[in-house]
Amino acid sequence: MTALSAVSGLSGSSFAFSALCVLAALLGLTARCTAAPGTALVCWLFLNSFLIAPLGEVTWRGRSDAARIGLLPAAAFFGTLVARIINAVGAHHRTTPGDGPP
Repeated sequence: MTALSAVSGLSGSSFAFSALCVLAALLGLTARCTAAPGTALVCWLFLNSFLIAPLGEVTWRGRSDAARIGLLPAAAFFGTLVARIINAVGAHHRTTPGDGPP
């Protein structure tokens, strides 16, 4: 976020929100499902405090913030779901007998 902000890449809040959703999904790859709400809250606070309101004041903008708070945990849960599916497929391949020599 700092690098994007330094090169004026965060000129719109939708781009910053998209970047934080990707970050939440990436963090979800290595976390448990129980960590998704906390990850989403930290991402929302960072977005609201430092990227949209440049003075560092936490504000509430009604439906747009409610939608953001809904989408950030969904992105974190999606990352966790992808990681769990990859782990399950790997475990299935390890435990399933193959066609190789006995």
